[in-house]
Amino acid sequence: QCGYAASKTVAELLLSQAALLLALPVCAHRLSTVCGHSVTARFNVHDFTHLLCGVMADLRMRPEHTPMRLHWIPVDFVARAMNVLAEACFHGGGPGPNEAQAQVSEAGMATPKEEERDTPNPVSRCRAPHAPFFVFHLGGSGPRLSQLLREVASLVGIQYVGHRDWLQAMESLPREHPAYALRHAFAKLHFASDPKPMTTKKTREVLRDLGVQWAEVDAPLIAQYANAIVSHYCAP
Repeated sequence: QCGYAASKTVAELLLSQAALLLALPVCAHRLSTVCGHSVTARFNVHDFTHLLCGVMADLRMRPEHTPMRLHWIPVDFVARAMNVLAEACFHGGGPGPNEAQAQVSEAGMATPKEEERDTPNPVSRCRAPHAPFFVFHLGGSGPRLSQLLREVASLVGIQYVGHRDWLQAMESLPREHPAYALRHAFAKLHFASDPKPMTTKKTREVLRDLGVQWAEVDAPLIAQYANAIVSHYCAP
C-alpha cells in the first residue's frame, strides 16, 4: 500500500477512536476519482486525469491500448451527497453505543440485521457497532480512458503511438507545459489497469432514501467532458 493510501487508513482509525471515546459523530467519505461538474463539465484543470487527457489532446497522440478505468464521480454530486449524509449523521444516525446491534459499513465495519432495515434514519445502515462512526462510499466505475479518448479524437486528430513513442513524448515535454511535473508519472502509467470499483450499494440505498439521486457518468456526459478538455488545451 502506498503512503498516500496508508495515511487515509490511519486517519480513519484515529477518527473512529475519537467517535468511540468522545461519542463524537464522524463521517468517513471514501471517494474514487472526482471529476468535473455534471452540468457545466467544468473541471479542476490541475487534476491528474484532466491533465492526462489534456496532454494527449494537446500532443495529438495516445498510447495504443488504454482500457484503464477512470472511476469518475462528478464533483457536484459528491459535494451534495457529503453534505446530506453529514447532516443526517449529526441529526440522529441510529441507536446509541449501548443499543447498537451488529451493524457493519460497506468497508466491512458492520452489516445491519434484516429487521433493522426500516430504521428512522437511513444512515444507521452504515454505522459502526459501538460508536457514531459512519463510512460511505462515493465512487464511480467508469468511464474507461479509451471511451473518453474516442470522444476527444472526434474533436481533434489523435494518432495511436507505441509505448516507446509515448515515453519519448513525455520526456520531451517542455518545462512550461501544464503537465510537466507529472511527465514521469504519465510515462509509467499502466494504461491496462482495471481495478475493481468500490462497493457502493449501501451508500446508494442511503442516498436514495434521503432523496439524492446517484450521478452516473454516461455517454452524453463523457462527450461534455471531452469537449471541455479539448477547449481548454486546444484553443484555436
